[in-house]
Amino acid sequence: MKLRFQNRLVLAGVGIVLSVALWTSCARQGDPILARVGGTTIRYSEVKRELLNSARLKPGQVPSDSLVRAELNRLIDLRLRYLEGLARGYDKDSTIASYLKSVRDDFAYRLYLDKHILEKEIPDKELWDYYKRYATRVKIRHILLRLPKDASQDEIDEKRDRIEDIRTQILRGADFASMARKFSEEARTASNGGDWGYIRWGTGRFDEKFYQVAFSLKEGEVSKPFRTRVGWHLLKCEGIIRPSREEFELRKGRLRAELARRRQVHLDSVFYALQKKVMQRYNVHFYDDGFKRFVARVRAIAEDSTVKAPQLRTISVANQFSRIRPEDRPIVLASWSGGKLTIGDVVDEINQMKEFKRPLLKSEGKLREWVGRKVGMKLMIQEAYREGFGKNDIVEREVNYRAERMIAAKVLRNDVTDPSRPTEEDLRRTYEADPELFREPRKARVQEIFIKRDKKLAEKVAKLAKSGADFEELARKYNQRSVTKSKNGWLGYISADMYGAVGKKALQMKPGEIAGPIPMGRGNFSIIRVVALRDSYVPPFEKARPRVRAYYIKHKREELKQALLDRLKKKFPVVIYDKNIATVCQQKGK
Repeated sequence: MKLRFQNRLVLAGVGIVLSVALWTSCARQGDPILARVGGTTIRYSEVKRELLNSARLKPGQVPSDSLVRAELNRLIDLRLRYLEGLARGYDKDSTIASYLKSVRDDFAYRLYLDKHILEKEIPDKELWDYYKRYATRVKIRHILLRLPKDASQDEIDEKRDRIEDIRTQILRGADFASMARKFSEEARTASNGGDWGYIRWGTGRFDEKFYQVAFSLKEGEVSKPFRTRVGWHLLKCEGIIRPSREEFELRKGRLRAELARRRQVHLDSVFYALQKKVMQRYNVHFYDDGFKRFVARVRAIAEDSTVKAPQLRTISVANQFSRIRPEDRPIVLASWSGGKLTIGDVVDEINQMKEFKRPLLKSEGKLREWVGRKVGMKLMIQEAYREGFGKNDIVEREVNYRAERMIAAKVLRNDVTDPSRPTEEDLRRTYEADPELFREPRKARVQEIFIKRDKKLAEKVAKLAKSGADFEELARKYNQRSVTKSKNGWLGYISADMYGAVGKKALQMKPGEIAGPIPMGRGNFSIIRVVALRDSYVPPFEKARPRVRAYYIKHKREELKQALLDRLKKKFPVVIYDKNIATVCQQKGK
């Protein structure tokens, strides 16, 4: 029961709060119409949602014209297919209707939990205070005078006097960065004028006292000297970046989920109390005889002495209901005011699940837990509808959002046939139309020694290789790239766009040359040897066949899709409002 609650509750409101924030934010901006498609509109809020969800736009960022137009065109294509699907009656499809009903139930349930548990236990003010602390960034310069662990009182006082003198000089006009270069004993930042750049609270890099002082400063303010376990410190705040309310609104659901995970035990008890209250209101009753009958049928599989093979007497999620009889299905397991749950209901619902998600109900305890959870959820969904969450504006938008994508996808599946089995004639015609499309790039045959996070070892191996040591032996001994370790570092023929910096460097070398160590990111290094070069060439058809086939399938699918959209644009006129696009893309303050 706890897992179900946790999965639901920590997600409660995440998608919904994002949607609320987007619609509220865009409403404040007027939410201009960017396009009309067949009498429907596509507003900026719809484009912005997609850009934010895909991380192509950050909260508070102004989008570029090209970014907005690219996403708008994608949404126009989607809307055209959706309108065509409606014209064909796809919205009446039973599979789609059933899915959308479950979506509506799910979001109504989440909003219900949000209102009755999360918003009460983790209110917005607490979230905002939490977010401000951890999302605010301050730009810090730092002077450190170190103290040994066993420092005497005289040493402590002497360093304190020195750092107070440094602060006095700074307050009288001395440059903090220059004083840091001269006096700071922090090796990492002293040569850079004590510059730590922008830091966030609680990254684990500093003592708690350091964070407390750093985040209490105003921009331009120099702290008083303070002591931690490593010595005496002096800080200067050179900038503060505070989080925006818009960014907070977009992240609020995830923040609440994060705090909910930390308070899971307490929230579990609140959830159980709410569930109990709802079940009492609906006079829920569980039937012991029904549970006993159900479990007896499931256990009959293991207890059947007429089956000799042991594996056939093993109860699994695939066979657990095989002994349920037609006369068992109407037996009631639970009832409440206005409804009931029978053995048949349980069997049907579980059998509709993917096999790996099905619960194994071979004990009465497991069955009671599953039934209790199911009844509790059904009744809380019912309560959610009673309180109006099922018709909430945001829920309507979420349901419509999913409906549009499901219906549009069905149109695409039905109209764009799969070209995955092209004929020999199709492939040859594609190749002969433009063989240059399948030109192989210039390549180098490369052997590599990949060293993980050890610059000194990489420099040592490179020196050995360049001084004439056997590269094959060095690769066998030192290469740490897992996919080539058994091949003594042989990468084979690679082009300039393969293996990052290795491919680029290899194509600049001559056969027999050795290069490295080449920085590969994350502290890794490569030493490479080029054995041979192969010029760019157009391969014959038989050799190019796999690439020709992939090219044909991709472009044929695009052709069919474009032909569909061209037909739909004639049926459903499209108008794009360039002035409104320019408005949402203009820079702040202009």
